[in-house]
Amino acid sequence: VEAAAENLYRINPRLNLEIHPTRITPANCTHIYHAADILVEAFDMPEAKAELVQTWLQHYPERALVGGSGMAGFGSANTIVTANPFARLYICGDGDSDVTRSGSLCAARVAVAANHQAHAVIRLLLGLDPVKDAQNNNPLDSNPLYTGEEYAHNS
Repeated sequence: VEAAAENLYRINPRLNLEIHPTRITPANCTHIYHAADILVEAFDMPEAKAELVQTWLQHYPERALVGGSGMAGFGSANTIVTANPFARLYICGDGDSDVTRSGSLCAARVAVAANHQAHAVIRLLLGLDPVKDAQNNNPLDSNPLYTGEEYAHNS
């Protein structure tokens, strides 16, 4: 936690971070994240992932959880997808590869899955479905201040 905070402060020294070097457990999860509308899971251990998902969905079934599963190895990054197995649970990854079978993580492939998670959260915040695409799902299209003309000359 401290190392992540140091890196973030190097990027932006004006940040105001509140860090909590605490192990997340089913007993403290709801207390720590009670104010979160969306929870992003980024645990390494499958057991910890499962505990967090189960606890979150049990206590906050109306709130979204965006997790990651299946991003190990050097397989194609094109197999990383965002899925909605049930309720408000969104999983980003290939759903299959893990370090024990693949032997290692590849930072680029992990980054693809992490970016899927970030994009899922952005879509949720915009009121869009992270998995299903509507014909016209760009909230800027309905914004009278955005005409798209400023980008027309680049086409």
